[in-house]
Amino acid sequence: TGACTVKVTAASTPSSASRTLRLASGSVGGSTVGNATITGTPSTVTYKIPSAGTYYLYSTRNGIYVYQVNVAY
Repeated sequence: TGACTVKVTAASTPSSASRTLRLASGSVGGSTVGNATITGTPSTVTYKIPSAGTYYLYSTRNGIYVYQVNVAY
C-alpha cells in the first residue's frame, strides 16, 4: 500500500539487559529504517515506514519478547 506507522510493544530478557530492536527494509541486515533500545520493562516504540515494500523486525542480539505489533496506514 504505502507509507505507514508501525508500533511495537516489547521487552528484553533478561530484564537487566538492554537490546536493540531493528526495522530494516529488503532483508535482515538490509537498509536500517530504525533502531529502538528495548529494556526489561515492556514499552511501545514507533517506526515510520516511508513506502511500500518488505520489512523485517528483529533483535540485533537475541533476547526480545515482542508482545504486540500494530500497523496504521
